[in-house]
Amino acid sequence: MLFVGALNLNFILRPLKLAAGGINGLSVLIENILSINPFFFIFAFQLILFLLALLFLGKEKSFSAFYATIMYPLYIMLSEKIPNYIIIAESDIIIASIFGGAVTGLVSGFICKMNKSPGGIVLLSQILNEKYKISISLSNFLINFLILITTFYYLGLNYFLYSLLLIYSNKQVMNKILYNF
Repeated sequence: MLFVGALNLNFILRPLKLAAGGINGLSVLIENILSINPFFFIFAFQLILFLLALLFLGKEKSFSAFYATIMYPLYIMLSEKIPNYIIIAESDIIIASIFGGAVTGLVSGFICKMNKSPGGIVLLSQILNEKYKISISLSNFLINFLILITTFYYLGLNYFLYSLLLIYSNKQVMNKILYNF
């Protein structure tokens, strides 16, 4: 599933600048603002969060995030050149936003359904819950809201709206997987 997520990032989110929250959205923003490759950003961010999770959540809760910490950035790096052969036109950005959100929801839904951790923002939310008793859903919402506001500020209204469409599609598919399977 992580490889599918990496393909989604490299085929749809990065080229179309869809920064809809989560580690992927944050990496798209960082790439567009600071020109840092998502592979490096995601690996460093995931590694820091994994180490914090070990500290605050213990081995058992953070162990499943270890795989995502190592493999997801690796899959991003391995799939980075594939989109050079298949290009999605910007005129199809609405369809790409819906499809990209559906793929994101599919990946996240199946990872959560298997009781594994995708790492990233979810892991940060779990740490904030453990340390400061902030609910996971609230902290996840607030972090993603900040990413969306930053998307609006740096990339503009259109990318903000496309990112909202992606989030909606993501949540619909994720809820179907988590609660209807």
